[in-house]
Amino acid sequence: MPDLHIDDYVIVFPADSGLAPIYVMLRNPRNLPGVASGNGVSTPDRVLDAATTAAGAPIPARIAEKLRGRRFTRFDKLKEAIWREIAADDVLRQHIRQPSIDDMMHGKAPYAQKVTGLANG
Repeated sequence: MPDLHIDDYVIVFPADSGLAPIYVMLRNPRNLPGVASGNGVSTPDRVLDAATTAAGAPIPARIAEKLRGRRFTRFDKLKEAIWREIAADDVLRQHIRQPSIDDMMHGKAPYAQKVTGLANG
């Protein structure tokens, strides 16, 4: 039987609530098809610098414009398209090292910078 990517839970309420347990079943929306929407944000040319902040890096407006309206089979495909578009953008890729650009052209995320990587605290 194929994996349907369904999560299920039994929610149990406090005994004195008078509510019976409820069985809940749901699918992760990241695995469902959808259409890209949104406007993105005006970003500096060094777009990956924002990735080291707690809020993360916003999607640049010019990248969002290229992807808006496109249908994706799941969220991972949208992420891959975002990386490809950033790697293809002459201005945004100026401050990204070539090994990361190569990965991004294949839809993978760039390497974290050692000095600013979140793992380095």
